[in-house]
Amino acid sequence: MTAQDFAFKATDLIMMGKLDRYLDMISVAIRSRNEELHRRKEIEHLHTITVGDRVVLRNIRPKYLEGYEGVVTATTIRRAKQHFVVDLDVDRVRRFSGKGIICPPAAVEKV
Repeated sequence: MTAQDFAFKATDLIMMGKLDRYLDMISVAIRSRNEELHRRKEIEHLHTITVGDRVVLRNIRPKYLEGYEGVVTATTIRRAKQHFVVDLDVDRVRRFSGKGIICPPAAVEKV
């Protein structure tokens, strides 16, 4: 059985109510795994993206910033974590001036 087959079978069992007594355990496992993947992505981006790199905003809030491109101009510390400062290629996006957008590492990808 492939991982995809297993995922479809598990999804079917959940939807049919066959795994109701295990839903909390499954939910905790999924949440933990997603958090671990997010941490790994942040660490990878902190080691591969540097000042001067062109980036695109992904998985960021507010959502209307998604897809905008810009250049990393600095790094900063926010809530005891390192973040990137990005100057977007546009002058203004709604309430943001387009300059000095502070982004968590997982929210930027190299172009």
